[in-house]
Amino acid sequence: MNVPTAKAILVHWTALVGIVLGCGTAWADIQLGKQIADGFVITEFAGSNLANDIYCLTFDPRGRVVVAGRGYIRILVDDDDDGKADRSILFADHPKDGAMGLLWEGDTLWCTGDGGLRKFHDRNGDGRADGPAQLVCRLKTGGEHTAHAIRRGPDRRLYVLCGNMTGIDASFAQTPTSPIRRPVAGCVIRFSTDMRHTEIVADGFRNAYDMDFNAAGDLFAYDSDNERCVSLPWYEGTRLYHVLPGGHHGWLSPQRAEFFRLPPYFCDVVPPLLDLGRGSPTGVVCYRHHGFPPKYRGGLFLLDWTFGRVYFIRLTPDGSTYRAEKEIFLQAVGDDGFAPTDVAVHPVTGDLYVSIGGRGTKGAVYRIRYVGPRDKHDRGHQETTSETDLWRYRKRLQRALDQGQATAVEPGHHADRIVRLLEARLIERDLLRGVEPRRSSPFGTLLTKQLAQCTKNPDGVIEAVAPLVADRQIEVAERLTAVRILQLALGDLVSSDARGTIWEGYTLH
Repeated sequence: MNVPTAKAILVHWTALVGIVLGCGTAWADIQLGKQIADGFVITEFAGSNLANDIYCLTFDPRGRVVVAGRGYIRILVDDDDDGKADRSILFADHPKDGAMGLLWEGDTLWCTGDGGLRKFHDRNGDGRADGPAQLVCRLKTGGEHTAHAIRRGPDRRLYVLCGNMTGIDASFAQTPTSPIRRPVAGCVIRFSTDMRHTEIVADGFRNAYDMDFNAAGDLFAYDSDNERCVSLPWYEGTRLYHVLPGGHHGWLSPQRAEFFRLPPYFCDVVPPLLDLGRGSPTGVVCYRHHGFPPKYRGGLFLLDWTFGRVYFIRLTPDGSTYRAEKEIFLQAVGDDGFAPTDVAVHPVTGDLYVSIGGRGTKGAVYRIRYVGPRDKHDRGHQETTSETDLWRYRKRLQRALDQGQATAVEPGHHADRIVRLLEARLIERDLLRGVEPRRSSPFGTLLTKQLAQCTKNPDGVIEAVAPLVADRQIEVAERLTAVRILQLALGDLVSSDARGTIWEGYTLH
């Protein structure tokens, strides 16, 4: 009788746990103290001797790994192409507080750090900054809940993800088309193409650290939980969001509350695609390459710093948004330590690079390659998005909101949460044609109209909506929507006297 080794037992039980939890991953052997999906190999690209306590990473125009931490930005160089960095080049000895976002475009390296969005130049291509960074926009940086990731959007505008302590306020809504004008909590902001003006795209995040766009131009972010409320009715775990322009995503601190967040079933809150439980969200990347098998193309990789996990999220268009399915792609085992902070896809090879660090911990960069079998029918194309009519209508509403241009309502979509939110935003700005506020309107159209009028005409909203709450001929979901609209018309939740107590969520403003 063969006696199983401790390593074999560990692999067996971890795979069993994955099945019980519904993670759906076929596990390979343990590599470098980590379990990884079948067909993949993980190697250490750079150790802590080259870059310690790494906050984030990106690639330079030559495909070299660029990492940042407190007081440094370094380029990691693999001189002999053996898949392991041999040395590092000090690109800059700042930001002193450590860049928590990096984006390299041409001869410009954007970063968040030392009090704002900054940019370096390397015009001669020697791998060293030409001089000190130029401050582009003042933002709070250096804290765990301040300014973070930077992305270039499909509209060619620059987007910055800001935690709830960044101090984003109405002064950042500098154009008439800003989707959000009175922000609450963490936000996504974007700059005009000439970098002269900012807009607030979405708000209500706690501390999403990273974000990315997919090929369809949709933005995704992975937000933190409200861990101080574990076991309380309004606790929510870490959450993946399809970020909705003009949408509020639930978190209220510091402007209106300390701990309470608006429940995801509220009609004025963007619901998460997934709740991933306890953890600490860090890196996010959409896999837009052909290096991995077709299953992974168009999906998301999410990092959890606390539990040393890399999730893979498969996205499928569903109604006006997406259905998301999760699995654990990689996770730490044993006591070696794996605190992932950022993730990026190599633009040429399609390999996945993951950095570790944070809070003074050990730094390293890992490279993940696919070495498994290839389907003979796989031509290397990326997955395409199968759009639904409702999905296309949602995109049209988004464009109308972004551009400040009027559009016509399509009847029959009022039951969809995302569509209702967008229509309400457009009604607020007199940009949606074909919505009548009559009492005889279908309930969905009526509720959408009243949701848009809660601030402008609260008395009229109460008169129109109150009778619906007790009408048992109306579906329960619509009656609950009516209750929430009444709350908004009465001033919304959270009394200032209850802030910081467990009663926050039970009080009217």
